Amino acid sequence: MSVVIPHLMADLNVVPNVAQWLTTAFLLTMAIVVLVTGFLLQRMNTSFIFMLAMSIFATGTLICAAAPGIELLIVGRVMQAVGVAVMMPLLTTTVMTLVPPESRGKIMDNISIVISVVPVIGSTIGGLILANFEYGCSSSSCPSRWWRWRSAAARCRTSLCRSTFFR
Repeated sequence: MSVVIPHLMADLNVVPNVAQWLTTAFLLTMAIVVLVTGFLLQRMNTSFIFMLAMSIFATGTLICAAAPGIELLIVGRVMQAVGVAVMMPLLTTTVMTLVPPESRGKIMDNISIVISVVPVIGSTIGGLILANFEYGCSSSSCPSRWWRWRSAAARCRTSLCRSTFFR
């Protein structure tokens, strides 16, 4: 997210202190919701919680893509954080439930590698796209809005596929 903040600051005409709330709100929300997720997982169907988390995340991504100002963008980021905060413990719970004990270490190792590497790769690619491509726009703020819509479309496709397979 920090790679995109300067572009969002220019696009939305906000100061750095306000723009940092995008990251701060995300992290604070995650810290709170992760604590509640264990409670939810013991009382509700795992498939339902998974679909709910994906739907909340996708809705948050759509709100972020359509946000005309920083306030709505922060609301979208908070919704994304709720979805992510539910998915992380759900992933561990699913692995511990479905994977035999002798294979858990290997599977968790592979998951840890992906979780560690993907944010670095995503931030790098996003930064390169925002820094080098204008996509035919007349202002420098257009790439950040274009990138948010591309991300929203990908999230919606993922949610649709998952809802089809998890019925």
